[in-house]
Amino acid sequence: MPSMQLDSVRSLLRNFGLEADLRTQCIILAGILTAVLPLEIHHLVAMVLGAAGYMFLQKLEPTVRRREPQVKRRSSSDMEKKFQEKREVRVMKEVKKPSVVPVQAPKFQATGFDAEVKELLQNLQLTNTVRAQVDSITQRVKDLLLPIFQGSTTLEGYALANPLTGTAFGVAVPDVEIVVTSGSNAQVVGPEAAKYQKSLIRTCTDRLVTGGFKFRRSAFRGNEPKVTLISPPSPDGQAGIPFNLSVNAMTPSRAQRIFEACQRCPCAAELLLLERRWAKDRGISHAAKGHLSPYCWMLLGIYYLQEVGILEPGLGFLNSTPKTKSTMSSAELFKSFMRFYANFSWTEVVSVRGHRSKALPMRMVDGVAAPVIEDPFELGVDLANGMHSQSLQRLRDELRRSCELCARGASLAELLEPWVPPEE
Repeated sequence: MPSMQLDSVRSLLRNFGLEADLRTQCIILAGILTAVLPLEIHHLVAMVLGAAGYMFLQKLEPTVRRREPQVKRRSSSDMEKKFQEKREVRVMKEVKKPSVVPVQAPKFQATGFDAEVKELLQNLQLTNTVRAQVDSITQRVKDLLLPIFQGSTTLEGYALANPLTGTAFGVAVPDVEIVVTSGSNAQVVGPEAAKYQKSLIRTCTDRLVTGGFKFRRSAFRGNEPKVTLISPPSPDGQAGIPFNLSVNAMTPSRAQRIFEACQRCPCAAELLLLERRWAKDRGISHAAKGHLSPYCWMLLGIYYLQEVGILEPGLGFLNSTPKTKSTMSSAELFKSFMRFYANFSWTEVVSVRGHRSKALPMRMVDGVAAPVIEDPFELGVDLANGMHSQSLQRLRDELRRSCELCARGASLAELLEPWVPPEE
């Protein structure tokens, strides 16, 4: 019935040449009904006053013009710029935070740079006692994790340096790596493989924490996600050892292979230990913060040794004893390493294969050449692609600082003085 009346009102208005919206038509219809219905005079007065008040309130409301949403198609350059902005937002500036155990500079009993280097190398060497402790931790992890896996699963522990030397950033960059190799992950391919790998790491972490291990931090953004845990204290009261736990990671075994090959040339292995320790103490080997990983620092050391002729170019050093021997001591090699990279332009790809991949062009960060380090076991993979402007500046500053300290004859303790973030 109301629809029929509205249609009659519309037709009547059209006959008089008038077009009105739905609201006006309703008002006119209400007026007609008011005129013909048998109502008392006070009813009509109340209706008229109410209608007038309603119209007055409608006039007081501001009119809002709504714009239709416009869909703007972004170009690839705009998308890359937006991604870069988001990435820069995620880069948090490191500031000093209060610590229960303050980080102190190392102290040496020996006097003189060369003697200090020998003392440090002696402390960094893996002893039988340290290997037994690492094997014990690996076995305990194996006992807890292997029952939850199905199919062929292996677990290996790796250590290149003594984890008991109490270095700065020892928990952030552990010297012990434990890798779970699961055959079930090979059945998952594509984007789901990374999710499955992280899921396995979370499952392993929950199992280990229940078994007495302490969780410290996770790093899931890199190509090889991992978590850092601390083993339970030993029966003799010694504190637990931090280690990284990863699933199907290849880097620890590759680093172990390179280090074992370099042990045929003692000065090469000692240089790798020294520069890895220096990078850790100065806070520029924490890959989760955008710095070069300890594996990258090893490759930088190999590349330097190849450039100065101690190791032959290419991967031949992995399977044969170096033909040339260095006449420089480990301390002199360490200083020369600092000078080499303090003046390095970073416009060439660092590749220990002897020939770099053409798929790795020079990379720029804020107009400055950034390191490009090729993985010798995976052609075309840049291991330094996680560096940003802040970590690149820190790398240049630390190399320049070390070069200046070596030039004025500073001690090794001063060179390895732990880096502390600026005050907030």
